[in-house]
This record gives sequence, C-alpha cells and structure tokens, in this order.
Amino acid sequence: MGLVIVIVLGVVPTGVGMGSAQSTAPLPTVTPGGPGKSSLEPRLELIDQDNWIGPRGIFRMVLGVVAPDQEYSLQARLFPAVTSAEDVLRNDGVPPKIRPLDRFANLSLPVGATTQRLEIAVVPEADGTFGDPYVLDPGVYPIEVRLFDADGEIVGSLVTYLVHLPQSLLVDPITVAIIGDLRLPPQRTTSGGVQLATPTAARLQRQLEGLNRFGDVPVTVQLHPETVSALLDARMGNGGAALSELLRLAGSGGTAEVLGGTYVGFDEAKWVVDQHQDQLQRELVAGITVLDNAQLQHRRDTAALLGPTDAMVLSRLAQLGVVRVVSDAGRANTESWIGVGPGPTPLPDRPAQAVLGAATLQLGESSGIRAAPPGVLEAHRLLTALVIDAISGDLRSRQVRLGPGVDLGSAFVSAVLGAMATAGPLQPVTVSGLFDDQAGYGSPAAAPAGPSAPGGSTPRSDRLAATSARVDGLRTLLGEDRTADSLQAALLLVPAKDLHDRDAQALLDDVETKLVTVTDNVVLPASQAFTTTSHETAIPLVVRNSYSQPLRVLLTLDSGELEFTGPNPMTVTLQPGPNDLEVRIKTRRSGEFDFDIRVTSPDRAITLGDVDVRVQSRAISGAGLLLSISALIFLIVWWLRNARRRRHHLIAPPADSEVPQTLAADERLASQGAVAPTKTIDEPRPAAVLPGGPDIISTADQGGRSSS
Repeated sequence: MGLVIVIVLGVVPTGVGMGSAQSTAPLPTVTPGGPGKSSLEPRLELIDQDNWIGPRGIFRMVLGVVAPDQEYSLQARLFPAVTSAEDVLRNDGVPPKIRPLDRFANLSLPVGATTQRLEIAVVPEADGTFGDPYVLDPGVYPIEVRLFDADGEIVGSLVTYLVHLPQSLLVDPITVAIIGDLRLPPQRTTSGGVQLATPTAARLQRQLEGLNRFGDVPVTVQLHPETVSALLDARMGNGGAALSELLRLAGSGGTAEVLGGTYVGFDEAKWVVDQHQDQLQRELVAGITVLDNAQLQHRRDTAALLGPTDAMVLSRLAQLGVVRVVSDAGRANTESWIGVGPGPTPLPDRPAQAVLGAATLQLGESSGIRAAPPGVLEAHRLLTALVIDAISGDLRSRQVRLGPGVDLGSAFVSAVLGAMATAGPLQPVTVSGLFDDQAGYGSPAAAPAGPSAPGGSTPRSDRLAATSARVDGLRTLLGEDRTADSLQAALLLVPAKDLHDRDAQALLDDVETKLVTVTDNVVLPASQAFTTTSHETAIPLVVRNSYSQPLRVLLTLDSGELEFTGPNPMTVTLQPGPNDLEVRIKTRRSGEFDFDIRVTSPDRAITLGDVDVRVQSRAISGAGLLLSISALIFLIVWWLRNARRRRHHLIAPPADSEVPQTLAADERLASQGAVAPTKTIDEPRPAAVLPGGPDIISTADQGGRSSS
C-alpha cells in the first residue's frame, strides 16, 4: 500500500487537533529582491504537530517555510519504525542505516514565507478506507522533511516522528515527572544578605507565568530556599509579582510542588564528615523553614542534593528523616541541558529510602551544545522518546530534568506540557507522585559507594564549624535576642558551591566581627590577691557588662586545694553596668592558694575571660588547733605531776619497813649461796641552816648518793 501525503498551502491555524505550542520566532516578511527573487535566507522549521495518533487517524504537522525564489521545493519521506529512545534523544537526524519507505512526496513552493501543513492518513490494516491511507503497525516512524533550492541542493531539513499508538497505551500510561530548574542565583552580600536583582526577578516571573498557563498539569519546580527567602524579602518590591506567580503555581490549591533541600546548593559529601555533619542538618532545617514560611507545597522527607549520594550522606539524611533523595550527581554541565532518566530506585540495605538518580540521557547530546534554545521540534523528540519507553513496557515511570538555562516559558516547555495535558500514554505527576508510585520503582539500586571525594576538613569548613559554634554560644548569652539568628543565617551561605572561597572568608570575617562587638563588652578584673583569717570566706568579684542588654554567663572555678561552697559552675545574669559577685571558698589549713575563675557563655562555646586569684590564709584549721591545745594540756599536766613528785621526794623520809625488807632480801640471797651486794644506808641528818640563805633540804637519793 502506498504513502499518501497531502500538503495544504497557506496559513494554517495551529493548536487544533495538535499540540498547543507554536514557534516563538515569527516567519519573516518577504522583501522583493528582483524578478522572482527576495533577499531572504531559506528556512525550514516545525511550528506544530500531533503528539500521537490512535490506531486509525490522520497525522498533521505544520511547517514554517521561507523560499527565496520560485524554484524551491519541499520533500517529505517516511522511514521504518524505530525502537530506541536513546537514538531519538541523541540524534538530530534520521537514525543511521535505515532507508525511507517506498515513496515520498515533492511540492514546489511559492516565493516568500508560508506555513505548510502536511497530513498523513494512517490505518492499522488494509481495509479499503477511502484515500488509500498508509498501513502502519503501532510504533514510532521518523519523518524527514527537506528543503531544496533551484540547483537541487538541500538547504534545510528536519526530522520529527509520527507516533502511532496501540489502543492499550491510551488506557495504561506511564508516569512522567517534569522537573524545572529555577535555581537562579541571588545576589549575596558580605554581610550575609540575599537580594534578588530586578532582571532575575523578571526572568523568574516570566517562567512561572509560562508554567501557570498549564496550571492543571502537575509539575515540580526546583528552587534553592535562599531564592525563596530573597523573594519573601522583596515581596513589596521587585519580587512581589514573581512570588505571586509562585504561590499560584505551588501554593495551597496549586497542582505543582517545590523541590527543596538544603538552603544553598553545596557538595554534601565534602561536608558530611564527623566534625561537620551538623552543617547538613542546619542547611536542611533552614530550607524547610523557608518553604514553610512561604506556604509552598513541598515534602519534608524529600531533598535535592548536588553532590554524590554515597553511603555516608544517605545514612546521615536518613537520620534527619530524609527518605526520598533527588540527586544531581552526573548531570550535564551545560545550563540548557535536558535530561531523561528512570524513576526512583530503592536502596538494597534501606528499602524505605529511595533515590531518584540524575537524568544522564541528554537530549541532543550527539550534536554537542545547542547554539539555539530548544523549540517545538526538540519537544516532540523528547515526547517521542518517552512514548517509546511506554510502548516497550520496560519502565513504568520516567523523569525529565530541565536545566536552569531552559526557559520554562518557552515554546519547548509549552509543547511538552500541552502534550501532557491531553489524554494519552504519558501521565504527568510531581516528584512526590513519582515516589508514591511504587510500581514505578525499578530493581533495587546498587549499594552506594564510599565518598566520591576524600573526606576530611578544609580551611573553609573548619572555620565555619568553629564560627557556627561561637554563634550558638552567642545565642545562649543573649537569650531571646535575634542577633544570633541573623548571624547564623549569614553562615548558611558559606558552604554554597558557587561561592568563591574569598567571598566565603569575607562572610566569616563579618560574622566574627559582629560576634566580638558583643563578647568584648564583658570586662573582668585583673589578677587579684586576698588575705583571710577565716576558714570560710567570700571573695568579691566585680564584672562589668558594657553591652546594652543583660548577658547570661557561666562562671567555672578551678583549684587543686580550695573547696568551693557555692555552686560550681554557676550561671549568672550580668546586668548592664558593674555587677558585684561573690565566690565562696573554704580552706582547711593556712598558707597560699591559687584558683582560676573562667567566664564563658552558658554552653562554654565562647570564653569571655579568666581571672587568677591568690588567697593568703592565716587561719588555723580545727584539727590543728585541737592538737595544739591537747599538746599544751599534756605538757602542763606532765610538768605539774613531775614537780609534785620531785617535791614529795625531797620532803618525805623513807618508810621504817624499808631496812628490814632489805635485810630479809639479803638473808634470802645468802641462804641460796649468793653474796649480797654491799649497800650503804645513810642515816638521816639534821638539816643545816646556812646563815643568810634559804633553807636547803638535802636527802639521800635512791642511788645512795647525797646531794646538797
């Protein structure tokens, strides 16, 4: 059966029975350049076409043609069906090594710019339908249209696709998530502020308006929360219109959702090391808070990451409640990239956590970076590749990523969303819908590898960790004051991947300067010395607070010998001006003692100063005093007793029984054959009185010697 092609000349209204998008570039006006000539360049483009046709129908496409003279002509050729979605995406022309079908159509063109409509009648089987339609099995068929000049040279060509669907795909579509990237960089100041330039705000507004033209089609817009924060700050200025369009699209009642994540885009794997894991939590919490404050629809358990999804990052995300991860790792480096990839895959060791990997299959990859933005032709190539996946049945879900250089208000996006809005083989969903569609999960992903970049610290990350801890300490110093919140918000910008290191250091310098303006207001006395005669005493301490509001500080006392009778450490609120404090100590002995008073923030993150104190104690301890008194009493008693005993021996004579007892002892020794020692017993002598002197009493001592 032959190919029947009807080419209708003239201007044809588009959008009826076809896609709803048209080329944004109008056809030029003819300028005469001589007999039968014009000054125009030849041109051929696709303005519109049917997205697909059912088992029996007419495929229509509208072409924009510029013919400089009357000798130009069009030729249309139909090729056998293709089955590779990758070939359709990668190649601008007809896939190699296939020949056109049995015949093709030729048409001479009038001079100037015209729109031409091409129609192909298709039936699934030869059944005698009027007009001799072409018999095509369900499938995807390339159509090549070529523009020839008077010499028969090809001066323009394009390849699009006729999609002939089986009946089953009209009732059992695959799910497709369109993810538009609106991560436009705001302007950052060295003080941590985020602003939205007027051109950026206008661009954002225009793209959101384009998406809102298809408000019934679920889409996902990827936004850095810092951009949303800039919109909120500029709601009364240049960001007001863009914010209104965003709320209309993804606010309450909208069909779209916002894919958030960390407050700024940064390489998570380089920061998720032991000493910097808290930074990922800070960024995620800040991002969620901004989207909540803006009242945008988003999932708290879903986050988009710039860096690789290695095991360490995924584990940390799971601890933070993030079980749906959208990865950008492996994406193309060009701003206007358009990628296609499979749906999310569960992890083998954590089935509750799934990853939507990067869409690495890029539209037009074989032709390199496009000089012009994608248009209607590229949109239908993308749609065709998705339909091939649907026909194959290998995948039940797909993702389409649009890079930040793809204008979401362009004819390309309008053609894609227009196709999604019609009943057919592609069912649009948000990223959440893609994860919710459990049938869309493919086989489990391979176990995540270790960090793709060496883990460890960098000067920027180390300094950020230290400064962030000090800002947390400032919050404990100030209580309900908002100063710490503003400084912490500035620190959220430091890990940004697109922030130059010198700018990051300038941000940290600014935060440190603002910290010092608070902490330097706590003035401590110099080293002090005190003398005490008591075991327990109160040491006075005067601390001046020169700040305009009260500060809560922690006093920690340290000494190896002194005992502190009050709380240690103790929290004190310093009122503006001088503050009289007391430190109560206890000594157990006399001597010199040193101790240190350290003043810090209540969380000990900020050290405000130290005071060295020396105490001279002259007090005697209770035990020492008791021992001294006891020793004195003992000495007095011993002296008295000794004196009385001596006086007694000087005055009292020996007893009468002493001699007989001695003799008896001698007799006993003699009876035993021993010789008794000779002993002289002196008789008592009368006392002698010395003239003019005191009475001196002399008596025999126990050794038989006399003394006077």
